[in-house]
Amino acid sequence: MSTNKVPISVRRLINLYNVLSHKQNSSYAEQIESFLQNTSDLNLRNKRWSILGRNARKGRDWKIDRNREQRLFQNPIQFGPNELKETKYLFKDQSQFRTKQGILPKSPSGRKNTSVYNADIESAINSYFNPLTTVPVHKSHQQVFKFYLQRLMNAPIMIVFKQRCNLFSPTSIDQWNQPYFEMRKKIRLENEKHKEMDIPPYEMKKVSHPDILSLALKSENFMKSVGQDLDEVVKNFPWDDIRLVDDKLVNIISNEQQVKTLLRLDQSEISFNDENVLSVVDKAMQMVEKSTITNIMDSFPYTLTYTRFFVLNILNLEADFTLFGSLWSNTDFEIVGARLALNDARIRSLLQSFIKTADLQHASSYEDILKLAKTEETDTHGLNSVIQTIASSGLINTSLNTKTDALYLTKG
Repeated sequence: MSTNKVPISVRRLINLYNVLSHKQNSSYAEQIESFLQNTSDLNLRNKRWSILGRNARKGRDWKIDRNREQRLFQNPIQFGPNELKETKYLFKDQSQFRTKQGILPKSPSGRKNTSVYNADIESAINSYFNPLTTVPVHKSHQQVFKFYLQRLMNAPIMIVFKQRCNLFSPTSIDQWNQPYFEMRKKIRLENEKHKEMDIPPYEMKKVSHPDILSLALKSENFMKSVGQDLDEVVKNFPWDDIRLVDDKLVNIISNEQQVKTLLRLDQSEISFNDENVLSVVDKAMQMVEKSTITNIMDSFPYTLTYTRFFVLNILNLEADFTLFGSLWSNTDFEIVGARLALNDARIRSLLQSFIKTADLQHASSYEDILKLAKTEETDTHGLNSVIQTIASSGLINTSLNTKTDALYLTKG
């Protein structure tokens, strides 16, 4: 996590959380995972190939040989001089094998410092304090940015959900998000009902980096046409102009992030500069090895609240959306905004049946949206149900993006 702008009290709270959640979920889980990975067929095959490569005949370039798989499984395997050696001499470490701790390695090479759950928390909080304003530096973040740009170009409907989270809640310590798993399961079941379709109806994604989604929403205004080479487009984006884009959905996402340090007793907000937080965290850290997590949390007076975001993309408008509203029922997810692509003929047809495109920005009343949703047409294939569900969630205000090719439905 970048520490340029994240307050030290927040960083210390996250450090404490990482220690407690790691202890709660047992380090043995990581060791078992590492052992299974290191003894998998794929890993053993790679090690086998490594031995072959190191003992290849001089003059033959094994790295670029296209028949690697064939050579790998030819019999007998030519191990070179290593074939005559005992197994223990094939390893660099010639020390005695330790058997006291069983078959699990003491320091597994595949061990991770943090889990995906922890990394998502750090990314969300870092996005709040240190949002990106230009193309991401890391390759993985660049891929996320390009993915959002692609979905903004080809997803007819994009819905953004929020989930308020408590860093030190029992489920958070357990690294478990039941509402997310339930919604993801429902979406999978709905997609299976339409498995004959080339494109599934739904796609749900965690927004681990809200700032990257916001950057994509701003940047899409400078996309000239579908089918462009994204690498070239991103390379030539006018980032100074992108920073100045005033996007309604971006503003809403920014306002909803809200990272706060709270007193657990009365939920009152504490300043990020409160030095008492640091001393209390230090005391809690000293108790980790001696006490249980329950005892530590019973006496720990602070917590940190933050927001997770999720995106539900509707990719295929030919599906049956009768159960659309039930996808997130009985969860703590809340819709904060929806984006309707006006370049999609079916979306445009449904909207134009209610009001002219030029006047969309004035259609802001709840009754107008419901009237739009109730306009039954044979070619909408359940889109009315989607719009009505979105409207009944309180998204009654409409506006256009800067490029005027998408309609936003928001609460305010």
